[in-house]
Amino acid sequence: MDGLSFFQEDSWKRIDFVSGDTFLQKTLAKCLCNSALTDNSSAIVQATTPYTTFVPSDLLQQQEALELFRFVFPEANSKDYVVFKQPLQSFDITLLFALPTAHYHLIHQLFDKVHWQHDIAYQVEKSLKISKKNGEEHAWLVQNGTHTHLSVAKNGALLFSNHFETPAKEDVLFYCAQVYEQYALSQQHTPLYIKGDASLYKLLQQHIVHCQLTDTHANC
Repeated sequence: MDGLSFFQEDSWKRIDFVSGDTFLQKTLAKCLCNSALTDNSSAIVQATTPYTTFVPSDLLQQQEALELFRFVFPEANSKDYVVFKQPLQSFDITLLFALPTAHYHLIHQLFDKVHWQHDIAYQVEKSLKISKKNGEEHAWLVQNGTHTHLSVAKNGALLFSNHFETPAKEDVLFYCAQVYEQYALSQQHTPLYIKGDASLYKLLQQHIVHCQLTDTHANC
């Protein structure tokens, strides 16, 4: 995770973390010098951490959800990470995601009230809405730094959702090919929606005909 996105009064802003800023002191100073972040007492903060998993809504109690999450991601232990539950608005699915404790405390030094969201929840919900509206099957890709999230939706149902470590663009292509093969998706006809840079789009379009770039950030 190399930054956070903030939503305030219908505006969007991104703050990147400073390299080598172990205790986030430089990052905190950078935030405090930004009037857009200090003029208000509340904010919506959108995370992009790779530690995410979906579960059916209301299936688990809070403690059970935490135990499940830490079983899937043992590195996200209770001391170093805070775990959140984010239900999707239009579907019976809940996203569990973890945020580094240090980042959590940093944001709460800036705002009295913080509403935490995750980019993947927004992207997957948008994917499900499009597939339901169009009655189509498609793949959806979100790239954040060296991690990529891939999902497959069909007629408003989530068939697949997982994240992968992808330090190179060729790694993204490899996992896309694996998902397309596993779910018998057509490289000629099944659309692939991409949230990533233009160079990634150009690479994937060489192998998957119907590629489409999505918005660069969520507009709440």
